[in-house]
Amino acid sequence: MRILLVDDSLVTREMERRLLEDAGFDVAPAGDAQEALSLLSERSFDCVVTDIEMPGMDGFELTAADARPWKPSPSCPSSSSRPATGRRTACAA
Repeated sequence: MRILLVDDSLVTREMERRLLEDAGFDVAPAGDAQEALSLLSERSFDCVVTDIEMPGMDGFELTAADARPWKPSPSCPSSSSRPATGRRTACAA
């Protein structure tokens, strides 16, 4: 299974990458949403695991900006340092 892992924190991204690779997943890391969109346009992924709060474009905006006509990859918001005020409703939709 190919996973695109998106997190602006190098420490968090590397920790999550190691955990996923140790579990047998093929992981492509991205440091921000723009890098993730570039990878999504070049390759196919089974799942996108993304940080919610990132500078520039957050995880929800990244999911919305994915311009592929058919999106086979589920997006899984993974972490945030801020409270989930109105975002919890958006995630459940």
